[in-house]
Amino acid sequence: MCLDSTKCPLCDGFAQAELSYPNWVVPCGKCGHFLIDDSAFRLLPEKDLKEPDFPGHGKPFDNPFWGSRYLLSAMARECYEKAKDERQEWLVVEAGEAHGNTTVRERVKGIQNGDQGNLARLIAEAQMKAPKTEDDKKIGVLSLLHRHYIACGSSVFEIDCNKDYPLFFLKGPEFLTSAVRFLVDDGYVRVKSETMDGTMMLEITSDGCQFCERALRPADSKRDWVLAPLNNLGGAVGIVARDRLEKLERIREDNEHVDFLIRMCSEINSCFLQGHLLATLLVMRALLNYVPPIFGCKSFSSVAAQSPVSLKEQFETLEEGLRKVADYQTHRTMKPGDCYPSRAQVEPYKPAFELLIDEVIRTLRGTATGAQQR
Repeated sequence: MCLDSTKCPLCDGFAQAELSYPNWVVPCGKCGHFLIDDSAFRLLPEKDLKEPDFPGHGKPFDNPFWGSRYLLSAMARECYEKAKDERQEWLVVEAGEAHGNTTVRERVKGIQNGDQGNLARLIAEAQMKAPKTEDDKKIGVLSLLHRHYIACGSSVFEIDCNKDYPLFFLKGPEFLTSAVRFLVDDGYVRVKSETMDGTMMLEITSDGCQFCERALRPADSKRDWVLAPLNNLGGAVGIVARDRLEKLERIREDNEHVDFLIRMCSEINSCFLQGHLLATLLVMRALLNYVPPIFGCKSFSSVAAQSPVSLKEQFETLEEGLRKVADYQTHRTMKPGDCYPSRAQVEPYKPAFELLIDEVIRTLRGTATGAQQR
C-alpha cells in the first residue's frame, strides 16, 4: 500500500506526518500528536482492516482488529491531552517489521501472537476504556464537564463534536452529538450556543453536578467504596493512587483493623476529586495523626525522626508543611477577603503523602508476615 503522509493513519484526517526515524510523527487535529512506525502507518489505513485478505478461493480469516482504528485514535488523543508538548509521553503505535509483500493476514497473525509491535495490546486497552452502553457515553461526557468545573471553577466548556469525539472513545461526531442531546433531555447539561460546524458551548447544570457527586459516594460493597472515586471519574487521579488502595484492600483480608485507614484514604480521594479541598487537608492531617502506632510511635514527628534520611525529609515536609497548612485552615477566623484553599495548597504534598502510604503498606505487610510465621 502506498503511504500518504498527508493523511492521519488513525482517522483519515489531514495531517502533515514527518519521518523521525524510526517512527513517523503525526500531528492530527482529532487524534492529537502521536508516533507510529512505518509498518503500522501502512497497515492501519488499509480499509481499516475490514476486508478479508485471501488469495484465490481461500477462506476469510478471523481478524479481531477490524474497525479498531477509532480506538487507537482515542488512545492517541488521551495521551496527547495529558502530555501536550512532552513528546516522550505521546502514544507510540507499532506493528513491527512488515515488508512490501507481507499480507494483512500474515501481519495480523504476527500481531496476535505478540511477535510484532504493541498494536494488539493498545487495542485491548482501548476496548476496556470504550463505553459499552448509551449511559456509558453520557457519563463520559458529563464527567469531563464536571472535572473541568472542579479544576477551573467554570461550568461552561467548549466542545467541537467533529474533532473531540476521540476524547470520549466514540466512533464519530454523531455519537458525541447524540450523547449531548440525551444529557440536555435529562436536565444535566444546557447548550448555551451551537455553530453549524459542530462547535458547542455546554454548561453543566446543578443537577448534573449533583449527579456526578452522587456517583462518587461510597457504595455498600467494601471494595466498591474503595475504588468508587476513581471508577466514576473516567481515570481522574486522587491523592492516594488506585493501586495503593487495592494493596490496602488485600491487606484488609488478613487484618480487619485497616478498615478505618482504607476509608480515610478513600475519603481523601473523594474530597479532592470533588473539589472539597478544605476537607481534603483536614483528613490528610487526620491520617498523619492516625498512622504512628503502625510504626511503633506515638506521634508523626517521631515517625519522621526515626525514618531513613531520604524518607525523613519527605515526612518532615508533611509534618512541617501539610500539617501547618491544615492547622491554619482549621483555626483561622473570618476576615475580609478570605479565600477558599486552592489545589496549590494540596498538590505539593502528594509525592510525600504517597511515600507515606507506601511505607504504611510495607510495614503492615511485614507485620502480617511476622504474625503468620508465629
